[in-house]
Amino acid sequence: MAKSSCDYKAALVAIRESGLKHPDGQLLESFVEESADHDRAAAYLLNTSTHTPDLRAFLVEWKHIIAMCK
Repeated sequence: MAKSSCDYKAALVAIRESGLKHPDGQLLESFVEESADHDRAAAYLLNTSTHTPDLRAFLVEWKHIIAMCK
């Protein structure tokens, strides 16, 4: 469980330090914080995005998935 909590904090730090413009950073924070399992969401985000360009790619894919669900 300690690793998950560490992933959660690391994901939030990565998002906040990414320099993403509003509302993109807040959208990614919501993805992590509002997930049914925020530790797992954070781990997923970290495993697929290790630097800012990857965060942007993750965000584009996430927005696309949300649009498909509307």
